[in-house]
Parts: sequence; structure tokens; C-alpha cells
Amino acid sequence: MLRFLDYLSNTEKVELLKVAVKETDTAGNGLFASDELDCHKGSSLLTIPSQLIITAQTAREFFKEKFPAIYQELDEVSLGAVKERFILLAFLIYGHSNPSEFPYQAYLDVLPTATDFEKWHALYFDDEHLKIMDGSSLAASIEARHQVLKKEVHNFRHHVRSFPEDVSLELWKWADTIFWTRVISIKSQHSASKIPSDSQSDYALVPMIDFANHSLKPNVRWEINEDGDFQLFPKDDIQIKAGDELFLSYGDKSNQELLFSHGFCIPDNPTSAKFTISAASLLSFDEDSYQAKFHWLRKIGYQNLALTLEKEAQGMWHPLLKAGWTVESVKLLHFAVLSLSEDDLIVTTEEDSVTEDGVNIVFDNVNLKDMDQSFEIIQQHKNYPVYQLRTVLILSDALEYHFNTLAMSLQEQDDSLDQNDQTKSYISMYATEELELLSKALTIMDEEKAKLAENEVVITYLGQDEDAI
Repeated sequence: MLRFLDYLSNTEKVELLKVAVKETDTAGNGLFASDELDCHKGSSLLTIPSQLIITAQTAREFFKEKFPAIYQELDEVSLGAVKERFILLAFLIYGHSNPSEFPYQAYLDVLPTATDFEKWHALYFDDEHLKIMDGSSLAASIEARHQVLKKEVHNFRHHVRSFPEDVSLELWKWADTIFWTRVISIKSQHSASKIPSDSQSDYALVPMIDFANHSLKPNVRWEINEDGDFQLFPKDDIQIKAGDELFLSYGDKSNQELLFSHGFCIPDNPTSAKFTISAASLLSFDEDSYQAKFHWLRKIGYQNLALTLEKEAQGMWHPLLKAGWTVESVKLLHFAVLSLSEDDLIVTTEEDSVTEDGVNIVFDNVNLKDMDQSFEIIQQHKNYPVYQLRTVLILSDALEYHFNTLAMSLQEQDDSLDQNDQTKSYISMYATEELELLSKALTIMDEEKAKLAENEVVITYLGQDEDAI
């Protein structure tokens, strides 16, 4: 840390008279006020010049000068919005493996190691910590993230063959964790209006400023000046005293997001919990049409098959919306529960086509083009109440499984809670919050299920075939 602070102090524009890095009781290092400060909101507490800030453009320029082959290979990788992070991870890994050649080594030396992350980060949770979350959506998110990282490492090895060392999954995971725990999104801030329009980077690693911890009541804010320097200011003339910790806001994040990315939760977090579940398994409601539905969704651009449950009702015109499921979730699920054998559903494949683009789905004699049109046609169908009931039934079954599993995991945790394990306490806080969300949704869905079962259309449909639902 002393070498890092000395490195900063010897850089033009950096003055460390007003701020200091200190260890906190529960959040690792933090940024603190070192003296009585001028609290006028226009008075800068700290300036980090643009040459110390690490962006994807920084990495591109480094590789272009030092390793043109790597630069070319990275430039040719087709990753869309993911590419900027991909390049930054490659840069961090290069610095980790080649410290003597890395221009930002003083900064890299003060960043957490994989061993540090094992103490608190979700991607490094051991079996004991994962067991507490069994049945939660965060447990599924952690597993999904591991699978994504495996694919990315494979992609990196395949495309960036000139990289000087083998990149392991553990090294890639470390770099990814550094990225998400410390990165600042430039374009997400109002101050980004000062960024030159030709700026090629959004994400930035900003030494020193990234030591500031999160608070619901931040007392500092950052801006970027016309030179591209990051500056730290008191927020709204808040009084800052000598020794006070300086807090930023990481944004409106639920405890699930905070625990997943930063390793902590906030009691009485005003940002409500959410529960997510993949619709992939629910598409198999009708085995005969599963593959066709899956290909059709890919055809129309559906990459994310997540169903999302919010704390508050999302509308009153559908039973699932009353329970808190989002409109997009309701649309997707209605499509998923259509049956080839029971409904006006037809699947066709264009002649000689072997790709998903050749799959067409017809419902009620209409060739479906997108999800909005699909849902509109389903709503107009005479058996719409039947489809409503199917969606409630299939999601109720899924939620009951998750509720029961999570409740059992939480009970076992409560019986053996180690009060000195802060991570366990955070997980318990998150799991309790999610359990309450599931309980509320299940109660509402049970009520709506009973109402739909008395609907005349449903009764008539069931009278024709008791197994139809």
C-alpha cells in the first residue's frame, strides 16, 4: 500500500493531503478523510489523472505497441457489448503474470487476490456457504456465472493464441471478479456528458477512488473533467469531518446484487428483492414442441429466458402480474405452455432448413412473428383462461420447490449460525428476504388459481378432457 501511495504521490495532479486509505471493520479497505475538509461541493478532494485510469482503450494501446499480434487477435474477436470487459480482463491477466512489464503494477499489487476473494465473494463460496442458499435464485446465478466464465476462457484461448501464457479458469475468474467489484461505468453517470463523443470506453478502473465503499447516504461523488481526469467532490455540501469514511453510491442495487458482486447486504435495503428462474425447463411443458419453441425464441432474438418476480404487483389484469411477475415473464410463459396436442398450435420447418431460422410456429391459424404478437393472439383465444391457469400452475409448482428448499436451508443455517461469520450473516439476510418474497407470491397465486378453476371456460375445457390442463 505504501508503494502504491508513493506511486500516486509522484504523479502530477495527485494530492493525497485530504484522503487516506484505512482498513474498516467489515468492508476491507475504505477511503477516509484525513483532515478537516472544505465541504463546498465544488471543492475537489482528490484528482486521479487520465493516465492512471485503466480502460479497454488503455489495454488496446498497450497491446498495439507491445504485442501487435495480441492486439490484432483481440480486435477480431466478435463479442458485441462484452468485448470491452473481455479486453480489460486480458490486460489484468497480463499484468498479473508479467508484473515487471506492466505499467500499472503498483495499482495491481493492492488489488484483492483470489485468496482474499475466498473470504467473501460469491463466486468463491465454499460448499458450506452455498448450502445456505440452496433453492435461491442467487445460487442459480452463481452456477450460471461459472458456466459463462468457462465458455469465455475457452473463447479466449481459441481466439487469442499469441497470449504469452496459458490462461486458466481461476485466473480468468479472478480478473472478472476484480472487474465487477471495482469498475466504474462512465456512461451511466450524468457527468459523462463531459466525455468526448469519440471516447471508446465506458468501463474504467480508477485507482484510489475505487477504495470508496457503498452507502445509501453517500457523502462524496465523482465527476470527469474535460481532460478525462476523475475528481472526487463532497456531495451536496455534506459536512465531512477529519477521519470520516468517504462513501460513494454503487447505485440502486438489491441485496442479491450486492451480495453477488460485492459480498455484503444492507439491512432494510430500499431496493426490493427479485427472484429469477429460467424458463428453459418450463418450455418442456409440452415435450412435442419443446425444441421448436426453443429454436423459434432464438430466431426472434430471445437470448435471455429468465422469468422475474418483483416484490410489488406489476398489474391487475393477469393473476401472475398480481403476484409480481413481470409482463415479459407472463408473455414468455404463455407461449411456453401452448401444447401441440391440445391447442391450435402447429410447428412447421422450411424445406431443406437445418437451422433455427427455418422454424415457424402457427397458433390459431396465425404465423407468429414476435412475442408481443404471440401474446396478443393468445389473449384473444377462446381458451385464454385455460392458458392463464396453466401459467399459474406451472409457476406455482416451481416456486413451491424453491420455497421449500430455501426454507429448509435457512432453518439449518439458523440452527448453526456462526455469529462471527459475517458472510453467513449476509447470506441469511438475503435468503430471508427472498423467502418472504416467494411466500407472498405463492399466497396470491393460490388465490388466483382457485378463481380460475371456477371460470366457465376452464370448467368446460376440463369437462372435455380432465388431463388437458
